Amino acid sequence: MTSDSLKPLLVQGVILVFAKILNASHNVRACGAVEFDHRRGFHIVERSLKQLRRAAADGEGMLLMQLKDGKILPVSEFGETSVTELPPEREEEILQRLPRFDFTAQVQAQRLVKKFGAF
Repeated sequence: MTSDSLKPLLVQGVILVFAKILNASHNVRACGAVEFDHRRGFHIVERSLKQLRRAAADGEGMLLMQLKDGKILPVSEFGETSVTELPPEREEEILQRLPRFDFTAQVQAQRLVKKFGAF
């Protein structure tokens, strides 16, 4: 997937989930995501699992991708398709495949947002 093909999806309401945020017991507590807001443009936010479930069900869905060296790579069996429902029994397993939200992941996401530019 390229940033050119991703930008229209984000404008439509798809959320790009690119990193996991763990709790003390190393379970996924939240995720880092890139969203589009008509007032703020493209921005990076932290979304709880409840917010992700709601966004997937109510909106256009979410993409589970890893941002690495300017590439956008799928991390789950959903590939490059929008996920509208995560099976509750497999949610933790699927989200654990995302890279950890650290400085590197944050920089990669900021570079992607910069590529999108002002809207």
